[in-house]
Amino acid sequence: MPNYDKLLQASLPEALDAAIESINFEHETTESLLDANVSEFERLNYCVFAYFTRDDLFYLNQAGRRLLETYESPVEPARATFNPEFNLTANPFHASDDRDVIETCRPKHHVKELVSLSWGNTWLRGSKYPIRSTTGIPLAIVFAGREMLGSEQIRNAAFRQSAFQNYNGDN
Repeated sequence: MPNYDKLLQASLPEALDAAIESINFEHETTESLLDANVSEFERLNYCVFAYFTRDDLFYLNQAGRRLLETYESPVEPARATFNPEFNLTANPFHASDDRDVIETCRPKHHVKELVSLSWGNTWLRGSKYPIRSTTGIPLAIVFAGREMLGSEQIRNAAFRQSAFQNYNGDN
């Protein structure tokens, strides 16, 4: 009996490329991009989001919206519910990835994104793609990736802590 899960995983990059091509070079302005048909992104098993700037996220697919679900702790049965939020964290590494994608108009693979959710932060690993207008001008960036495993999350948090820690003398 064939392993259909592996077949589905193997076809995901083609499906992602097809979804990107369905909106790339198809819109003249950012306003028309907001009205784009994104049904092909909804079916992907990747977290897909699109943004004009890191503060201006305008699309999150179904797999990404699943990340917004409130974490329910077995220890804390009555957690307060928060309004769902999905924000990109400000980080010089991520901003340089965005700049590379915009300046070269090429996808950048194996990038990491730290996403702030209403229940905490999580790391995603994936690829960033430029979305260009009919004239070739970059309009937006699309990120497609998956949430990293717990051990990778811990390593990334430790790296970020050591990279951005202020050293104000010895303790």
